[in-house]
Amino acid sequence: MTFRRAAIMGAALLLGWVWAQPALASSPVLADEWELGNGSAWDPGLWSVSTLGSTVVDVVGGQGHIGFSGTTRAGAAAGRMPDVVDAEVLVSLRFGTVVDEAQSFYWLRGSGDWADLYNLIPSSGYGVQIKNTSSLVKVFLATGGGGRVVIGSARIGEVGTGKQWLRFRVQGDQILVKVWSEGSAEPSNWELGVQDSSVAAGGVYQTGFSRSGGSSQRDIYFDHLTVTELGAPGPIDRVPTVDWVEPGTDAVVAGEVALRVSAVDDLDPLGTLDVDWRVDGGSWSDLSFDPESGWYQGTWDSSAVGDGQVALEVRAIDSSGGSSSASRSVTVDNIRDPSSPVLADEWELGNGSAWDPGLWSVSTLGS
Repeated sequence: MTFRRAAIMGAALLLGWVWAQPALASSPVLADEWELGNGSAWDPGLWSVSTLGSTVVDVVGGQGHIGFSGTTRAGAAAGRMPDVVDAEVLVSLRFGTVVDEAQSFYWLRGSGDWADLYNLIPSSGYGVQIKNTSSLVKVFLATGGGGRVVIGSARIGEVGTGKQWLRFRVQGDQILVKVWSEGSAEPSNWELGVQDSSVAAGGVYQTGFSRSGGSSQRDIYFDHLTVTELGAPGPIDRVPTVDWVEPGTDAVVAGEVALRVSAVDDLDPLGTLDVDWRVDGGSWSDLSFDPESGWYQGTWDSSAVGDGQVALEVRAIDSSGGSSSASRSVTVDNIRDPSSPVLADEWELGNGSAWDPGLWSVSTLGS
């Protein structure tokens, strides 16, 4: 796959980004299903809640709820979790209205308190914003002192009040996002990817909700949220490497021919691959592994084909079904046994005899 890059505010925007699946921790570092009774505050063992004006942060119908009306206000919560460098958020959310604009924010690698609670900006970190009135999803970098810059965006959200799922990952210098509607399959690839190394680590997960203009009631509801620490990316399973050892390149062969092949895989142990071969596109035959030489080997009766040039093909298949092949051209010559010399003489004739005229053409000068 070819990636298109564009410089955006000092970061690189990556479209069609595919990233090796990381190892996830056995349990999330932060998780909430908001199973408390209606009107309950968010679990103080998990969250530190901050609000402005008439903002309400409570539990409604088994959902986390943030809402307000009147002039622009904000509600935010900082998740209590250990310091993590790489983490992934999975959250389901829905907006209560599309009459006036409302925004939901999620930040990773956050540190300190909210530097700007009114606009929901932490002291540092990477954030993603999703709106009720636009499909445009933005990735932000908090620059300190309440500042933030957009470092990437894509139209991957949904306009409306239906439930959406958002997966947001910060791993190394990769900031990755995907969004999909409830009932739809999760996209196999990341839909928004940004490369940036400004923020190395942070120990606070932060989420918030704000509104812009209008006086209608704004609400957002959360059904599920997990923040999971990431391990190193999983290994990439490459296809095996296979090549001919014998016969050699452009070899002339006859009779019984020894076949030897080198085949290895980056994940499968030595000697565990399925290796087979064929002549000129015919049926496949197995080769067996020799632990002493480390080669896969067998024999071939070349008299089963006519004399002339033929193509030998070998393939190796690993445990995940990945395969690769290699070909070699050889010349079959069974009319003359190539193991016999083309010229030989032991000069076994009597003394004074001429050299065998069947082998030699003798020319002399003078005496």
